[in-house]
Amino acid sequence: MTLPECIANTAEIQVTAVVNVAEEDVHNIAPDGTAFAPSTALASGKQASFVNDGIFDDQAEGAGGKGVFGMKKLDQIPEDDRYVQITWDTPKDVESLILWSYFAKDQGPKNFDVLVTKDGDAWEKVANSGDITWKSNAADREQEQKEIVFDAVQEGITGVRIYVNSSYSTWSTNAVITELQIFGRNSAEEKVNVNFTEPVNGKISAATDSGEIVAGQTVAVGTTVTFTFTPDEGYHVEPRAD
Repeated sequence: MTLPECIANTAEIQVTAVVNVAEEDVHNIAPDGTAFAPSTALASGKQASFVNDGIFDDQAEGAGGKGVFGMKKLDQIPEDDRYVQITWDTPKDVESLILWSYFAKDQGPKNFDVLVTKDGDAWEKVANSGDITWKSNAADREQEQKEIVFDAVQEGITGVRIYVNSSYSTWSTNAVITELQIFGRNSAEEKVNVNFTEPVNGKISAATDSGEIVAGQTVAVGTTVTFTFTPDEGYHVEPRAD
């Protein structure tokens, strides 16, 4: 944060302001990440980035035929490559996910595992979808969903992977995912910078329960920061009129 120049005229009164560097609400964090799938897995014209681009239907206005992820038939893909994943640069705490598909009884995933990683190298299986029964009479282009809620919050992870065990395969494109939504927030382990600028005719100091901090220092999400405004002799703190 950058504080306004709010020090002006008379009386040496010290003022404090308490700010909490709060945790975020749980929300869809998939668009914040980078999607990847092995090239050996991708169906013709498909890209990994289609899985988290916010486009649910490649025939929607402005989609231009893009936005829907799909794989080749699984027997054409090396066993280790039958996945799509989303990774982040900073750790996340993840509670659940929703996998969306359409025409799913003909091309949607039938069974998939959910794996997570904390370091980008070691992946751990944390959930399985079970065999999914999609609607047999879904309306044309109707979106259907499979939700996975984890038994425990997956804390401090940097990636989520969907590994497809089996797929409905009436057509040549399989494991179709129109969108993958992952619900979580920045990990409580994450730190943020606290920035402030010195005003004219006075000073600002900042402190946490652990002691004084300086501008640009990092603190953990959830930390309470107390700012103290000390005017120079002959000045007082005055709110800025906006």
